[in-house]
Amino acid sequence: MATELDLENIKARIDKLKNEKARAEGQKQTIEETWKRDFNVSTLEEAEELMDNMQKELDDYKAAQEEYLSAADELLTEAGV
Repeated sequence: MATELDLENIKARIDKLKNEKARAEGQKQTIEETWKRDFNVSTLEEAEELMDNMQKELDDYKAAQEEYLSAADELLTEAGV
């Protein structure tokens, strides 16, 4: 009797894990479809590379902005404003 209960518990756990796996695979597919649609990337590696490139661009833009603001402050100071 106890063995039958153990087997039923094992079967139930296996079924639950199969369902969880199927849900996770569906979520993964949805994420990958979104990456493809929005960013034209198909893999995690491509997405990470895109993120690295975008972060570098953002850092460059921030540095340029700071440089322009500093130059503008200097010009305003020189102009006595």
